[in-house]
Amino acid sequence: MPIYEINLTGVQPRVMIPNGTYDCVIQSYTEQTVQGHPPQFFYKFVIEHGPSAKKWFTDNVSLSPKALWKLTTLLACVGHPEEQLNGTIQFDPQSLVGQPITVTVENQPGKRGPNVVAYMMHKDIVDYLASQKPTNGSGNHTPTRTQPPTPQQTIQPQTAVTQIVNRFTQPQTQAPPAPAPAATTPPSPAPTPPAPAMQPPVRRRPGF
Repeated sequence: MPIYEINLTGVQPRVMIPNGTYDCVIQSYTEQTVQGHPPQFFYKFVIEHGPSAKKWFTDNVSLSPKALWKLTTLLACVGHPEEQLNGTIQFDPQSLVGQPITVTVENQPGKRGPNVVAYMMHKDIVDYLASQKPTNGSGNHTPTRTQPPTPQQTIQPQTAVTQIVNRFTQPQTQAPPAPAPAATTPPSPAPTPPAPAMQPPVRRRPGF
C-alpha cells in the first residue's frame, strides 16, 4: 500500500461541541451579500465556561423579511425590550459584538459544527434587569429602563460580561448646584458694653 506524505502545518483538528446549553459571548461577525438578496450576518459565539470554554461556533441572521423573527429573537435576548422591537428600527450589526447570550446547540448528521436551536437571555443580563426594577412602595416592581442597550465597540470575550452596567446604564445629566445665598450684613456692635461682631450662619438650601 502506498505511503502518503502530508503537510499538516497550520491545520487544526475540528473539535466537536457536545449538545447542550452554553453561556457565550458574541465575539465577531462577517457580512455576506449576494446580489438581489438581503444581507446575511454570520456571528461567532465563544463559549465562556465549562469543558468547552473558548470553543466557538457560528450562526447567521438574515435581513430577509421571512427571517426577521430570528433577528428579533437575538436582539430581545441581549436585552432590547420587546416594545422597542416594533415598527421600523435602525440595526447596526456591530452592536451585537461583545454581548453575552445563552445558546442551545445540537449536532445534526451531515452538518459541519453544531446547529443553534435556541437563543436565551444570559443570566447576567437577567440579574441586571431584575436589579433595575425597584419597588414602588407597595412591594410591586416597576420597570425603569425604556431605552435599548447602548451599542458598544468590540469587547474581548473575557471582559464582556463585566461591561453589562456600561451597556445598559444611560448617561444621566446632572444640573449644576445652585449657588448658596450670600450672607447677610452683620449688625453693628453694641456701643455698651463693647463686644465683637458675630457673623450670622449662612443658610443653605436642603441638599447642599
